[in-house]
Amino acid sequence: MNCAKSCLFIMLMHMGMSGAALAQEQKTLDKTTRGDHVMKVELLGASIGEQWRLDEFAQRTNRREFKLSARQEYDFDKSNLLKSAIASPDKPDAVIIKECAAYFPDEVQEYQQRITRWVQQAKAAGIVPIVATTVPVTERMPTWLYMKQLVKRYVLRRNYVDYTERLAKIWEYNDWVREFSLKNGVALLDLERALRVSDTNRSLSDKYAKDDGLHINSAAYQVLDGELIRVLDQVSRATGHR
Repeated sequence: MNCAKSCLFIMLMHMGMSGAALAQEQKTLDKTTRGDHVMKVELLGASIGEQWRLDEFAQRTNRREFKLSARQEYDFDKSNLLKSAIASPDKPDAVIIKECAAYFPDEVQEYQQRITRWVQQAKAAGIVPIVATTVPVTERMPTWLYMKQLVKRYVLRRNYVDYTERLAKIWEYNDWVREFSLKNGVALLDLERALRVSDTNRSLSDKYAKDDGLHINSAAYQVLDGELIRVLDQVSRATGHR
């Protein structure tokens, strides 16, 4: 053990740290000494990237071998986000490609083509792609939002969003994402499965939804932390980061 490590361990013991904490610090120091690589992961998404507070992920989960961040684009098209990640001097080791329920219903086939292209681009740049299913909406649209949609449709003559149609398109997309992941050996972050009511009711559980039935609450993000750890562990083992 070199002088710097010895001094730090003496300081930690005088501070009365527990054996578990010392073991964690030993692991961190050993990784630094050996030059092991902390896995950098970026989420390419929209509001979830901000609300999830991924920059605090390593601290709150005590998984400091992962460094997470997020890039936001409030549109389905994440092409520019991926280009920025690839061109970054601090290029990530992996990217999570995640789409929001707000972009459905739309043409799922076009979405499939884009996801396929982004996965290919990430791989070509030496970045591990992780595809995510879309978090669904609740089974019933909240009354206040339903009334708002009626005004949009019959008064303002704008597009009307129906949750039944939205759910159908999200499920179609998610089924394809799972199949794509399996066929192409691409890591999968299954957000729908983590937050849906059940295997037979694939809508967003009310206990994880905010009052609009679309965005998710703090309880949901706690569940997703666990799901993300599971996937990142799989990816780090497969890519030799551990």
